[in-house]
Amino acid sequence: MLKIHGLSKSYGKVNVLINFNLNIQSSEIISVVGSSGSGKTTLLRLISGLDLPDNGQVILNKEIVNDEDVFVPPEKRDCSLVFQDYALFPNLSMRENIYFGKNSNQNKERVEELIRVTKIEEILYKFPHECSGGEQQRVALVRSLAVNPSLVMMDEPLSNLDYNLKSNLGLMVRKLLKKFKTTAVIVTHDINDAMEISDKIVVIDKGKVIQKGSPN
Repeated sequence: MLKIHGLSKSYGKVNVLINFNLNIQSSEIISVVGSSGSGKTTLLRLISGLDLPDNGQVILNKEIVNDEDVFVPPEKRDCSLVFQDYALFPNLSMRENIYFGKNSNQNKERVEELIRVTKIEEILYKFPHECSGGEQQRVALVRSLAVNPSLVMMDEPLSNLDYNLKSNLGLMVRKLLKKFKTTAVIVTHDINDAMEISDKIVVIDKGKVIQKGSPN
């Protein structure tokens, strides 16, 4: 479903990713774990097309989206990215934020089911600043799934939440992804979050894979 071969990225003299390789099967939930500066967020930006790699290839749904000769722009990739700060539009209501994504209106039945499952009906007409971090996170998740992407990527999705809310939302994220059979790449520095959500975990350090396997 997602294949990454020899992906490298440098900023100036700093090598952020070095010959990075990863294969993800359809409907798998993969967590990429590493400390700050290990290359986690850069990996998501390269997969989504927000940054260009120096070398390597990204294949999504058997289509090359990045290599030496090919670059598919972000809006034409069948994926969604949930940013660490949620990136909700402050001037739009929560419902308007959810339906902002392309094709969301064509997936109305799916969107309304997502709204029910995440229990956000009561905040749909509020604005982001009127909602808690957990509520904003659920809206950002629903928005990312509303466009029915093949791949969802999440950058530290639980980092801004307290312990109890983390656990509940982590289980909800896994339940939603499995229910809709969505492939996911989640980056986090918290091994406990990764253990709870993931089918597989990839540990990276200084841009290289140092360990990978099931949570067990």
